Amino acid sequence: MISLLDAQVGRVLAALEQSGKADDTIIVFSSDHGDMFGDHGLILKHCLHYEGCVRVPLVVAVRGKQASRSSSLVGSIDIAQTLLELTGTPEFYGMQGASFARLLDEPAHTTRRRVLIEEDERPNQFGQGSPSRIRTLITDEARISVYQGLQQGELYDLTTDSQENHNLWNHPDHQSVRLTMMSALNEEMMRLADDSPRPRFNA
Repeated sequence: MISLLDAQVGRVLAALEQSGKADDTIIVFSSDHGDMFGDHGLILKHCLHYEGCVRVPLVVAVRGKQASRSSSLVGSIDIAQTLLELTGTPEFYGMQGASFARLLDEPAHTTRRRVLIEEDERPNQFGQGSPSRIRTLITDEARISVYQGLQQGELYDLTTDSQENHNLWNHPDHQSVRLTMMSALNEEMMRLADDSPRPRFNA
């Protein structure tokens, strides 16, 4: 599958070169989700936000930009605004992402400090009697995931447990971290709540 994908990407790049449009084209390579191949004893993606599922490939190639790698947090929602900035196109009202165009020149720059992940699934994945709804917040230091209808959630200290093997949700020594992450999750969801159409006046 990797060889097949590599060959098809090569066909696209070759066609760009042949068309004379390569110098005027921004190339973005990404994916909607990852898969778990045995990590945590799981296969495929399920409804769990382990790194194997949520860390997806993201390559942005712009002619004239030096190749580099960044560890800054970004989300798929940021791609649209990045392309708009790179092409000099103004963003429209209600967009929720953040351009990471600056990372192409300054890979050490911090674009955002947290990423919100929202997932709604119809199947009753965890036996809670309703469709699965998950909300996750990831920072450089931690990851928290909450599930609608379930008391139990997930909390991982990514500074000491990057493989997410120890769920600290109920750990008495990490309740302050849980509270901080829950507060940040609520704040991010409120910040991203859609308020379109733009109000024309205040009552």
